[in-house]
Amino acid sequence: MSVINMKKIRDGVIAHRLAAGVASLAALAMITAGGVAVANAMNEAKALSEFNYAGYDAAQIKAIADCISGVSSDCPNGHDRAGWQQWAEDSLNSDANNKGTMSLVDTKGQNRTISIRLIGINHDDRADGKGKAGLTFQATGSYTDHAMNSSTTNSGGWRDSDMRQWLNTTVLDSNESVKNNVTPVVKMTNNDGYVSGVDNNNEAGSTAPTGTVDKIWLASPVEMDMPSVSGSVSTGESVKNARPSGGDFQYSYSCYWNGYNDYDLAGKPYEYWSKNATSGQKYKELFTISSGGSSSRYRYPWLRSPSPAMSGYFAYFDGYVGNLYSSSADFTDGVVPALSF
Repeated sequence: MSVINMKKIRDGVIAHRLAAGVASLAALAMITAGGVAVANAMNEAKALSEFNYAGYDAAQIKAIADCISGVSSDCPNGHDRAGWQQWAEDSLNSDANNKGTMSLVDTKGQNRTISIRLIGINHDDRADGKGKAGLTFQATGSYTDHAMNSSTTNSGGWRDSDMRQWLNTTVLDSNESVKNNVTPVVKMTNNDGYVSGVDNNNEAGSTAPTGTVDKIWLASPVEMDMPSVSGSVSTGESVKNARPSGGDFQYSYSCYWNGYNDYDLAGKPYEYWSKNATSGQKYKELFTISSGGSSSRYRYPWLRSPSPAMSGYFAYFDGYVGNLYSSSADFTDGVVPALSF
């Protein structure tokens, strides 16, 4: 009868348990790696659902924009600054490629995925004094409606408006990735609004635009390269050199802003709009919206400039006839937001 070697048995049991433990750790590592991969994929999908331009999310667009502006020398994907700048210019000049999406909350409290386009490259002044924001985007149309103010006043202009407060808090808070990556910029506007007894034309004593720091905003008439001359033309006709950029304008219009400091100095025309200087159709696109608003006035998108000639009014653009008008500040007109990275 053989003698049982207890030491060998014990050693064998220990070895088996060690092998089983190693296998379990390896399996756990694989499960963990798989879980991390799934989590990363879910995070990437969430980021792209909040902001997506040419397949890049907000953080990636921020890195590209900082490279283009020269704020950062760490250019992504192995491209240099000139390469990314060329990519941006090609995108801006291509209707087929200049498309993206962004999620924002509307006045009904519902998150909406809206279409956006690139409108400016190295255009807006960064609030931190580090030069220009590399890329500026704008919604392609009114995505909801909201009043400029709860009452009929334009006192304090864009700076003190309910619209500015709502955009930079409620709306921006609805998109975490955009909020964390957007670049604050300085926007120039006549923030006095209408001042009784003050001549707001380009004369001594006139009120001049002042800057506000914004993460999301509405454009001014001059930034949209809308007509800066008085008068009107019928739809389809063309008026020569009617825009701040010097381009022709082929769309009916009338203008209250000729000669006002607010119009002349409230920014410069974005590249997208100045390159489409003769295309009235590009402006018509601003007036398309689905069910994100509470009234039909979403068809009239607000511009951030208060009327310097009328108390209680801000600029808006009439999508039906193409006129630059003023609307009572308490009307719930359309919202076409813009932001920079």
